[in-house]
Amino acid sequence: PFDIYQCAPDSEGKPTSICIAGGSKKFFQKLCEELRLEWVLKDKRFLKNASRMQYSKELRYILESALTRKPANEWCEVLNKLSIPCGPVLNVREAALQPQATSRKMIVSTEDGRFKVLGNPIKISSVPDINTRKNPPKLDGDREAILRLLQARI
Repeated sequence: PFDIYQCAPDSEGKPTSICIAGGSKKFFQKLCEELRLEWVLKDKRFLKNASRMQYSKELRYILESALTRKPANEWCEVLNKLSIPCGPVLNVREAALQPQATSRKMIVSTEDGRFKVLGNPIKISSVPDINTRKNPPKLDGDREAILRLLQARI
């Protein structure tokens, strides 16, 4: 299964979800064992990946029922230790505050420091990755350049 599943709410009562990429036989087996769903491994509908795909709605219901026992962050800790690819589903603010977003310079400041903006998602080792972006133009600050550009296209 490679899907997003609803989990138990977090300590503040906020709904949580997890994305699990357990498509291989090895990952599926580890996942079922951790979720205490060993019986699923013997069910003929779920023995092979093709049949798991055929019965994906049923399998989704079974997995999600088990995943509602804990919040997504707790499942991520457990599943990551088992090397099962997974991660919590985050909103934009949560994603922007992740240490990885900072270290990859995905959120940078404008030159004057007044705004946080998106960094360049494309990283090339031979191209420096800057820490700031230009300040936004003043009202009508780029007007003449934009009009010249549009005029050139007519």
